[in-house]
Amino acid sequence: MTLSKKTNASVLLGTVAIVVLSTLIICATKPGSRSLFRRSLREVTALEYYSSADYKPEYQYKSVDGTSIGSGFSFVHSPEEQAASEMNEELQKLVIINSKVASGSMRQRNDVKCVFDLNNVEECLALLLRRVPPPISHRWTFMGDSQMGKMWDLNNKRSQDTIYHRFYREPQEFCSMCEARSHNSRCNVHDVFGWELRDPWEWSDTKVEGPLGIGRNTPGCADQSGHGYQLLECYIDGETGRPCEVPVASFYPIEFARDVELQTPQFRTTQQNIAHWMTTEHVPKYGRSVCVMGAMYHDIRIGDADGSEPNEATFISNLRDFFRLLQPSCAHIIWITPNAPDTENYPQKTPLVRRWNDLVEGMIRTEFSDVIRGENGVPVPFATIIDHFEASINGPHEDNAHMTRDYASKVANLLVELIQRKANERKGVIEGGGGDVVVEAVL
Repeated sequence: MTLSKKTNASVLLGTVAIVVLSTLIICATKPGSRSLFRRSLREVTALEYYSSADYKPEYQYKSVDGTSIGSGFSFVHSPEEQAASEMNEELQKLVIINSKVASGSMRQRNDVKCVFDLNNVEECLALLLRRVPPPISHRWTFMGDSQMGKMWDLNNKRSQDTIYHRFYREPQEFCSMCEARSHNSRCNVHDVFGWELRDPWEWSDTKVEGPLGIGRNTPGCADQSGHGYQLLECYIDGETGRPCEVPVASFYPIEFARDVELQTPQFRTTQQNIAHWMTTEHVPKYGRSVCVMGAMYHDIRIGDADGSEPNEATFISNLRDFFRLLQPSCAHIIWITPNAPDTENYPQKTPLVRRWNDLVEGMIRTEFSDVIRGENGVPVPFATIIDHFEASINGPHEDNAHMTRDYASKVANLLVELIQRKANERKGVIEGGGGDVVVEAVL
């Protein structure tokens, strides 16, 4: 009897040990698992950093119907892990967005989007004034591809009638102390931040991310050239660190929704590194800035290497992650649609660009129209669209991908007017209506 009991006990303990060990192995090898075994073998990504106990987000996403759809950030793994673990979720989200596009309901609502009119900017200006908060410390962040770069400086840095001159050059004359960082080369882009290159360098997976050309073949280089990083910080004096009370703008040449042109030992993608830089370097000093951004034409070329068709699901997934990364550092995102192409001789064809514009609008309406910040639970606007696609179809083109300088200046002037109006609002004064009206500045 004693031997039998000992035998049964041994068998029982052995069975329990096998079950426990099997469970640990399954957890350790399951894609997307939070197991300590897997986490010890992987680097921490920016999205994981913002989801960890070290960073506590103070917002929730708010959909257009007013319901909360979650808070914090999703996790990003390798391209293979991400594709496998998120495919069903992405397809479901795309179905929802597609239903909005197909129903035409988006075009009947202008609460988050204005349709740009070359001859009348009042509708766009009114919407932007209503939705965009005046940024703390008057900080504006521009980011995007060469189309955005042209709106930034009109490809003419000598002109005084540009966003670049008014909000990058002039503040350096008005403010007592300014630190300007400029890097106009397509290579050695890490230098502007003083960052080290990732070692070993990781080549882009051209099925899901950029770069695709020289940026893929040469570590530390970008595909596009002509517009570099132009970062500006200005103070009244260096001792107090008080910011100068004039609008200040910076430009980040980010040409994809996701790319690995700017890799560091800490983070793999450009978007992760820039978001982390803005959140840890800028927000503590100046608060959140208003972010003005746009990109798409380079993303359409993803998949070209193996003859694949442009993948709208990949683009929306990448752009969604970028929006989430920017949430801690951007008080508001102004999304500027890409313009229509001049010809149909390249992958960026008019029907495809229109289709992707609709999908981006659906994503913004469904997931980023408003957010809840702080503890009071009050939703505030987070993303607004300036749609100049239709205006650009018959507009003057400089080449297949870019509008003329005169056309680009029309969109740029709208943003200049917005920045100037918001500077006055931030100071507590709105001009018009027969006199100045004192208002409480929005933080």
